[in-house]
Amino acid sequence: MSGTSRPPVVVGVDGSKCDELAIRWAATEASVRRLPLRVVHVLDPPVMARPYDLELGDRILAYCAEHAKQVMDDAAARARSLAPDVEVTPTVVTGEVVPALLAETDDARLMVLGSGQRFDASRVRLGSVAAHVSAHARCPVIVARAPEKGELASALRRGGIVVGVDGSAISEAAIAFAFEEASWRGLDLTIIHAWQTSRMPVTFDVAEATREAAEERVLAEALAGWSEKYPDVQVMSRLVRDHPARALMEEAMGAVLLVVGSHGRGRFAEMLLGSVSQVVLRHASTSIAIVRNQESRNR
Repeated sequence: MSGTSRPPVVVGVDGSKCDELAIRWAATEASVRRLPLRVVHVLDPPVMARPYDLELGDRILAYCAEHAKQVMDDAAARARSLAPDVEVTPTVVTGEVVPALLAETDDARLMVLGSGQRFDASRVRLGSVAAHVSAHARCPVIVARAPEKGELASALRRGGIVVGVDGSAISEAAIAFAFEEASWRGLDLTIIHAWQTSRMPVTFDVAEATREAAEERVLAEALAGWSEKYPDVQVMSRLVRDHPARALMEEAMGAVLLVVGSHGRGRFAEMLLGSVSQVVLRHASTSIAIVRNQESRNR
């Protein structure tokens, strides 16, 4: 099978310090999955304040194009140095950033974007790009994030992948991605199902016990069959009584990757992984994979 017929891993670069981690992650994904890597930089030309000054406009556009080519050449060279076995294709796309990146996901197996920090008001544009792309992409999106100093040592000790499940179709897609990723990378997998207690008096203990039993069934059903399909993956499952986003972020402290679904609703109204995905995207300390099911991607 030729490289051009295989769905590529796509990495978006913008010339910032976030590129290094994104390229590293994407190169590793392409190498272990034996897929080509497409390195994409979006050239979003500035709006001319004085459109009648054509010569100035031409000079600005020429500078932007030259800078875009340099960013792309540097990123492609870095990717080739990290994964010499991978076919790397550099691409400069002209247009608005979010639509251009979304178009690149049409034929991709996976997209990787960089994000150096958790949410910061000074980085709204970056957060907005990651949020919009992950919410509407036609493939899973990994937002590569470097742990802070205190978390790096924890990551080296612990590692592994964490995935949140809620019994919905989208969490089925998330767990499928998580098992596949854990198998490819030789990592352990922790599966979390979080639920919140109702604000009921103590006299409702029986109802609470019934609810917990129902949540245990959700977790058991989510796990069914996956260990048989991926016998090489060591799995730990946990039922957690907490808000889903908080439970996932706490469990993922020091993990290699946190996997969540987007736009999914489970059996209980509290488990809205669509909104949970945006919370963890802004605040989690580790890299995040956001996965949508095929039905959502076709909308």
